[in-house]
Amino acid sequence: MAEDIEIFADEVPPAKPNILMVLDHSGSMNMTISGSSQTRLDGLRSAFNTIMADEDFKGVKVGLMGFSNGNTVPFPHGVSFPVSDIDDPASPIMLSNLIPYSPVSTNSVGYFTLADDVLPDPVAGERVREFLPRIL
Repeated sequence: MAEDIEIFADEVPPAKPNILMVLDHSGSMNMTISGSSQTRLDGLRSAFNTIMADEDFKGVKVGLMGFSNGNTVPFPHGVSFPVSDIDDPASPIMLSNLIPYSPVSTNSVGYFTLADDVLPDPVAGERVREFLPRIL
């Protein structure tokens, strides 16, 4: 017969960390880095791309949120990509987050498509880690 301790161990299997990258996309990011011709946004993109391309960066869930002033594209504010497994395909995640569309008129009801947002469309087989740098 098993002892209680063998059945009810207090160890909880580790969960994948959830990381929501909150990135500055405001006007100040167009300023050049001192001593360089590179802008702050160029530096941010380079650092972000390096992290996402690192195959040792695994076993995590990652999402992307930007903030800025005004109507800066691609993300004036809000979550651009939900926290998801870094190596999952990006397309099903993007498709699952489309929200129903209903204009003020009661004559038309439909759904937003990937073409309705200001984000790039994921290509078939593209993983989250490959897609997120294209948003930034």
